[in-house]
Order: sequence, then C-alpha cells, then structure tokens
Amino acid sequence: MQAARLHEYTDDMTRGLTIDEVDRPHATGASDVIVAVEGAGWCQTDNHIIEGMWEEYVPQELPMTLGHENAGTVVETGEDVDLVSEGDPVICHPVQTCGTCRPCRLGETMYCENDAFNGLTTDGGFAEYLHTSERSVIPLPAGVEPVDIAPHADAGITAYHAAKKAVSELNPGDHAVVIGVGGLGHIGLQCLDAMSAARITAVDLKESALDLAEGYGADHVVNPSEADVREEIDGITDGNGAAQVLDFVGEDVTTSYAPDV
Repeated sequence: MQAARLHEYTDDMTRGLTIDEVDRPHATGASDVIVAVEGAGWCQTDNHIIEGMWEEYVPQELPMTLGHENAGTVVETGEDVDLVSEGDPVICHPVQTCGTCRPCRLGETMYCENDAFNGLTTDGGFAEYLHTSERSVIPLPAGVEPVDIAPHADAGITAYHAAKKAVSELNPGDHAVVIGVGGLGHIGLQCLDAMSAARITAVDLKESALDLAEGYGADHVVNPSEADVREEIDGITDGNGAAQVLDFVGEDVTTSYAPDV
C-alpha cells in the first residue's frame, strides 16, 4: 500500500513527507482492527512532528507514517473483536490503549501505560490502511461519512473536552466567550450552544469566521481589529463579564483577553 511517511525532521513542510510503498497491515492480534482509510485530517501537530518538536517528549522511530485524525471502513478484525465487523464505517481514536493497566482500569485512558499514538509513536492513517484496535474505533451512525467526520478524531474531541469543562460552570443567563472560530473553535462553539443555556460571544479577526459563528449559535460577535474586546464584552454582559472563556487560539494577545473580560 502507499503511505505518506516522515524520514527526517525538517522545517520545510513541502519536503516533510514522501509517498512510500509499504506492506499493508493485517490483523495479527485478537483485538486488532484494520481500517481502510477514507478520511485523514492534517493537524497542526503533524507540522510539529515533522519539525521534530515532539522528539524529546515521546519516542519516535523513523521512518513513520503520520496521521492521527482518521476514519474509514473496517476491512479485517481479530478473532475476539465483536464491536465492529468488516464493512462497518468507523472513526478512530488517536490513542490506542490496553484497557488492563491501572490508569485504564481507573478510566484514565489517556494515561495508559502501554499506549500507542497514531502518527506520533506508531504508524498512522496517512496511508491506505490503518492498524488499530477494537478499543480505539467507534462505529459511525447511518448517514455519517468517514471522510467528513475524520477531523473530529482530534479537533472534535479536543473542542468537546474544553466545552464540557466550561459547561459544568455555566448557568442559564451566564455569558461564555469563544476566541477563535477556526478548526477547533467552530466545533467548541457548537458544543457550547448544544450543551448549555449560556449566551455566547465569538471573537475572531476574520469576518468569514464571525459569519460562521453566527450561523452556529453565537449570540454576539466581536472583531478585535474593529472594536475593543473588553469594552464590547462589558457592554454585552451589562458589566458582569464572562463566566467562561474558551481560547482556541492560544497566543499572547488572546490569552490576555480572559482576565480582562
């Protein structure tokens, strides 16, 4: 099969990956699941991996196939797999976990002692097929196409995780501010709108992003290039300020908004 692989770290994204012919994975373990990849999202983390920024944090054996936002169709399963069968559309969690170590048994699967992170510590989904496990696939409901849902394997769950934490502290009538209505922010905004009764203000420099925000549940929008964010939020909230701020940009200028609003 063909796979997009990283052979050496570089700052030049145009030369970061090469298309190689490699052996197709097969289900050799009882809980293995082989997925024919139909959708694979490119994440900012992929850029960082290519640049070598993750090398000091996790072991990486190059060459390696990148890609951790993956979805597709199951083509092969191990003998103990009963969650999915061949032909089932699935989305793949980026992290493969064992389910038996202490963190896993405590429900803290992101701290699995035997984890493998697709496209970071093990071959990922920038390929025709992905080797994963039953614990790391989620069957898709009818009408959801793998190519459309793939980015939710990382961008979606990241935004949802942030929104879920914020919602626990939001009461009806509270105000929440979403900074950055991009790849993560537009999902986080929709989660906030669906999971809370808060009023939502979206902040972004792009008019197209603000238009998107209004269509996805924002009650107010603010463009920092045209208005003072603090003054706008103060006016919108009648001087009460925001109860929660979700920053999906994370630059100095945006992180300074939270104390102000």
